[in-house]
Amino acid sequence: MFKRYSIVFVVISIFVFSIYVIYSYFIDVTVRNIFLIAEKNIKNEINNKLKDTLAISITLSKNPNIKSILLGNEKYLKNISDLPKIYKNYTNYKNIWIALIDKNEKILFRSWSEQKGDSVKNYFQNVEKIFKNPKFFSIIFTNRYTLAFHSLSPVFDEDRFLGYVAIISHFNSIIKNLEKLNLKALVVADKKYKNMIIKPYTNTFLNDYYVANFNIDKNFINIVKEIGIEKIIKNHEYIRYKDYFFNKYRIKDAGWIVVAISLEDIYKSFYKNRIFLYLVFLFLLITALITVLIYIYTKDKQKALENQMKYYYNTLNSLQDIVIVTDGEKIKFANKRFFEYFNKYKNLDEFLKEHGCICDFFMNEKGFLAPIIDGKRWTKYIIEKNNQTSKAKITYNDRIYIFLVKATKLSKNEYSIIFSDITEDYKKHIRLKEIAQKDELTNLYNRRTFNIFFKNSFKKAKEKNLNLWLAILDIDHFKHINDVYGHLSGDKVLKEIANIIKNSIRDEDEVFRIGGEEFAIILKNISYGGVKRVLERVRKRVKSQKFSFMDEHITISIGATKLKQKDREEKLFKRADMLLYEAKSSGRDRVVID
Repeated sequence: MFKRYSIVFVVISIFVFSIYVIYSYFIDVTVRNIFLIAEKNIKNEINNKLKDTLAISITLSKNPNIKSILLGNEKYLKNISDLPKIYKNYTNYKNIWIALIDKNEKILFRSWSEQKGDSVKNYFQNVEKIFKNPKFFSIIFTNRYTLAFHSLSPVFDEDRFLGYVAIISHFNSIIKNLEKLNLKALVVADKKYKNMIIKPYTNTFLNDYYVANFNIDKNFINIVKEIGIEKIIKNHEYIRYKDYFFNKYRIKDAGWIVVAISLEDIYKSFYKNRIFLYLVFLFLLITALITVLIYIYTKDKQKALENQMKYYYNTLNSLQDIVIVTDGEKIKFANKRFFEYFNKYKNLDEFLKEHGCICDFFMNEKGFLAPIIDGKRWTKYIIEKNNQTSKAKITYNDRIYIFLVKATKLSKNEYSIIFSDITEDYKKHIRLKEIAQKDELTNLYNRRTFNIFFKNSFKKAKEKNLNLWLAILDIDHFKHINDVYGHLSGDKVLKEIANIIKNSIRDEDEVFRIGGEEFAIILKNISYGGVKRVLERVRKRVKSQKFSFMDEHITISIGATKLKQKDREEKLFKRADMLLYEAKSSGRDRVVID
């Protein structure tokens, strides 16, 4: 009798513990999954918002009424002031602000205020650069009024620069979309902007952080006050406080979007997320282990264990992910999905005759699993990482796959490892990253990538006392080419010259398109004579290039300079730019090296 009660006690204890483990696992994985979805949505929404606001500003920059206003005719201001209302009534843009700025950096019109005639320097960042080289751009930053999306488009009357159309849009739509995911959100500006925002205009400050949206229930705001925004944004992982889970997403150079979900909403999302399949798997696994323990104390324990494990493996075979069971050294089981990928093998025995481990197919690249990581076998490495997910890059039959890899402990010496195929999503991610880094026309790295690369190369050269050269190239009389042969021909010239430069420099050198017809080359570990040979080769090849649509030859001017120990980044760039000017003013079609 005592033994029977002991077994019951053990079973109940294990079951209670299992429920607790499943509950804890469910909460953690579900929260991570929800925040991962939120992060993807935020990134997509921000990217779309930047493009949409830029599209509006570009469209308005072509409006003849805008040109008339910037030329001094204010009778069309009424039409412009009605635009936000029209956008609100007939489009999805519910909160668009419009500003007109003349070439003297004065604000002629604001749709959200009667104020005008003041300097744009008090409102927009980097005004000098903006007006020195008028161009289209779209960014997120904090001004005197709010944290928002800002898109500026220059307005021209033929070749004469008249000013800018500025479009300011807000985070309202992003917040509403997050609310559809049952997430509460706050758009928080960086603390460095605390004294910049006009407090009489807005009192939406929380823990000394400006909050761009504040239409949330008071109970939630009080919880944020208690935990503190600074604690949320400085934490590397999500954090839990009372019945809320908090995470944050960085808005580059501007602030954060702080998101939170309640425990109640997590329960609601349970059946909407794929994590349900994993919970079923864990529940079945724990049920199997409980059954094994029961039959240890019964005459039929072995038969029950075999039946349970058979049921367990059938469950694994029904999953759409690759699942292997291992003792950390050798594969003991692989589900059917495994052999759909490794289709040369009909069963595990055939596979193990040729390969001792799935890691034989790992591609050893940074950021991905390798057979040995930090001196540990890859299985031990991911097992020790517990609930964290790793990535593996696998090549088989001339195909490359990307998997998310996660390990779950089954017993003392057995672990299940799940490989989830994310190949297509990963390819899209890499493509989007490449688009952000490359100039669309020439396929060279763009100005943004140049700034990052130049800064890193400059810092490394300074620290290790390495040779570093910066060359700036400009196409001579490029405006003439556009005017005479048209912009399409000008684009062909840019693409061809980009190819010539790329094929004329060394493998270790990098070339960037940093302006309209302006390029930059960063050369490392090279002598003065080597720099001269490379740049002269570029110049001569450009000059000798023939174009079917024109008889004349195209030339370039180049200025190049070497990093000096006392240089700052700006000084080095400015010196190269001055040498380019010297090459231009002294006759063009030449290389000037300092």
